Amino acid sequence: MVKIEINNDFDTHFFAMEDFELSLKLADAVVKIIYISEPPHGDSYHHLFIDDRKFPGYVWGCHFLFPYHQKYMICSWMKDLYDRKTVIIDIKTSEYKILKKYFGKFKMNNNQIELIGISENEKLTLDLSSVEKLFSVQ
Repeated sequence: MVKIEINNDFDTHFFAMEDFELSLKLADAVVKIIYISEPPHGDSYHHLFIDDRKFPGYVWGCHFLFPYHQKYMICSWMKDLYDRKTVIIDIKTSEYKILKKYFGKFKMNNNQIELIGISENEKLTLDLSSVEKLFSVQ
């Protein structure tokens, strides 16, 4: 298992085809990304554990972002094989929100999350208040 300390909330990380244990220093949390397999098309997929709580579905071994002092995690996710979605997960509660559109890339730009779809024209920008609003809507 590859062990990595993540000390900031603005870098996008790429984790694939191995087992990873991520120590999120700002959130005081541990995230494990455990390799399962590789589909016939695309990246590897993994089980996800947040502080030893198993997260439902699977995460794709590709881009991960831990914005806003590592309060959230953004990644590619699927409930069932192989329907890819983009999910935002609250690290402390494991509550999650699935975005309506799939975004394969995301990064922090100033204090905003830029999400980019399959084409460069498909973009969504979220700030902290818009992410918090997603979680307040029932």
